[in-house]
Amino acid sequence: MRNIKDELVYDPACYQRDALRAELGYGPEDRVILFGGLLREHKGVYELLRLLEHLDDRRYRLLFIASRPSPEQERLASLAREPGARVRVLPAQDRTGMARMNLAADVVILWLDPAVPASHYQMPYKATDALAMGTPIIANPISDLGEWVAVLVSDPGVCRAGPAQLLDVGSRDVNGILRSVKPWPTAPCNSATAA
Repeated sequence: MRNIKDELVYDPACYQRDALRAELGYGPEDRVILFGGLLREHKGVYELLRLLEHLDDRRYRLLFIASRPSPEQERLASLAREPGARVRVLPAQDRTGMARMNLAADVVILWLDPAVPASHYQMPYKATDALAMGTPIIANPISDLGEWVAVLVSDPGVCRAGPAQLLDVGSRDVNGILRSVKPWPTAPCNSATAA
């Protein structure tokens, strides 16, 4: 059984998305890219920084949530302290915190390095957190993520929170994918009607 979720915690209807974003300092115009977990190079954290630099749009923000200390976390935290930074690093969150952060985000990006053997055997918690909260995911089709792409394409109703957008970075330009992700509606999410 992979990364099960408590439906009393991971339910978008339990939270107010706009209030969560305001609490984090994000406005309705911001586009929040979330990465939660162990901040390690092989998980694509530096690629996310390069993506942020490459995007010609100041609305994009990176929100990193570290599951435990790492050298990459220290570097990212240093960047977050720079004036005008569009990067924020938060400490580890409990289940409720991660449910809230996923709902506040516009997209979760999961880049697993295919050159690292462990990447082929992982099913990241951040994937199931995002799916449970209906947050769009951009991922490369490594490990179970590739199989999930096929399932979600064939049966988009499989996600309780609504049709997920699990997009394969191996097949399209990441900038184009990121720009095509539909932002959440401004109204509070309802698990029966999220789209």
